[in-house]
Amino acid sequence: MEYQQRRETVAQSELLFDGCRETPVDLDLTLPDYCPDIQKILKCEVTPAVSSAAVLGESLDVSGSVVLRVLYLDPEGTRIRCCENTSSYTARLPVRSLSGNGVPRVRTHVEYVNCRAVSPRRLEIHGSFSVCADVWERKEIDLLCGVEDPDVEQQTTERDVSVCAGLSRQEFTVGEVLELGD
Repeated sequence: MEYQQRRETVAQSELLFDGCRETPVDLDLTLPDYCPDIQKILKCEVTPAVSSAAVLGESLDVSGSVVLRVLYLDPEGTRIRCCENTSSYTARLPVRSLSGNGVPRVRTHVEYVNCRAVSPRRLEIHGSFSVCADVWERKEIDLLCGVEDPDVEQQTTERDVSVCAGLSRQEFTVGEVLELGD
């Protein structure tokens, strides 16, 4: 005896790729003329940001910018100064077996940064950061929901199913201004 099956289509997110790639940071930075000389480096900070990510063929191309911020003491040792430099980067992550409609989610993580004053006006910065990504794709699967025959006893359970409507990423900066007394 043949029974008529009742099926429904349900959307599901499938992970296609999950991986990281390390990107080096090697800069020789000369202070601009309007900045005073360096007496002592207090802190060196690298902040990578992602501006675009796209799946092209068998690779995930990520591009963005790296902000390098150096806090240092001026020659008198009385004031803290800051010097910023921005440079761009590109990273290509090899991905296999993508159908072309995957949605990438990209994040960065600083591994390490070393900063050394070569002269009172020149710095050497070495470090690296990782570009990590996962690529998700929406797949539709057919589920057996029941049999259309009154003579067949069925035990059914209802489940909530969520559908991924989209993925988004927004960069923003949080800053705080402190009033310092004497």
